[in-house]
Amino acid sequence: MRLDQYLALIGDSKPEDWRIITRPTFKHHFARSVDDKGEEVSLEVDEHRVILSFAANLRITLAYGLVSEPSYRIDAQHKLGALNARSEFVDCFYDNKLVHRETVVRVARQRCVLPEPADWTETPIKVPKRKARFARLIHVLAGPPTEFDDYFNEAGMVEVEAPWP
Repeated sequence: MRLDQYLALIGDSKPEDWRIITRPTFKHHFARSVDDKGEEVSLEVDEHRVILSFAANLRITLAYGLVSEPSYRIDAQHKLGALNARSEFVDCFYDNKLVHRETVVRVARQRCVLPEPADWTETPIKVPKRKARFARLIHVLAGPPTEFDDYFNEAGMVEVEAPWP
């Protein structure tokens, strides 16, 4: 299976096609902090919030919620720029092998999961249709209980026919 086929299968799926497994996910990330002398001062452990298993093909799993950037910056001129945002990873696995990592952004004080655009200053913000569907699926399955399309439109995003990834 090619990567574009894999991502098309996910993007064309419905929320009811997935099974959700919450923490512990056993997909840990360890981050060591060191001081000026190079000595370890702390060890932080983070993990994805959920694992999503594709019921029609259990070789396909998604892991969502590992924080990428806790203080994600959206351009200050953008209407969502003044609100707290953070980016998170969606790791895509096939046979438990990482085949793709996508970054999504939780915007408006964590109220919605949106696709990360190439440029927040573009008007309108063009998002490949498959990438938008992917982010919508993550929002519906594991995001906050808000309406994806409302935030997508408020952000000035539009779906376009363009290759992704």
